[in-house]
Amino acid sequence: MCITATGVVVLNSLLGRCLDPENFKQFKLVKRIQLSHNVAKFTFALPTPTSVLGLPIGQHMSCRGKDSLGEEVIKAYTPTTLDSDLGHFELVIKMYPQGRMSHHFREMREGDYLAVKGPKVKIFDLSHPTYLSHCYFPQF
Repeated sequence: MCITATGVVVLNSLLGRCLDPENFKQFKLVKRIQLSHNVAKFTFALPTPTSVLGLPIGQHMSCRGKDSLGEEVIKAYTPTTLDSDLGHFELVIKMYPQGRMSHHFREMREGDYLAVKGPKVKIFDLSHPTYLSHCYFPQF
């Protein structure tokens, strides 16, 4: 079984999934909860209340922002929500003092938008020997 990035785009649009592996899409920050002095939970709205993010379990997405110098930064994150959580996705982010993407998240306020694309893996081939060599098969 092999799914290419183009196949994911077509499949996602047919299934109502929001992510695109090749193009960044904008998602509105609807809630920000500070969990500790350097950790916050960010909730982003999907286009409709029944939309699905479309990120397979164990995969991550690329988030794009600006660092303190205004330079573009792209970093991979894994949401804490599943596709069964309709209409939104959440990221729990630890913000480091010198972190380039941390700066972007520190500055984000409700109503701001985050550019996201994914899943980050463009080709996922379950039958490929390289993939199989990295899998763990329990012995019973």
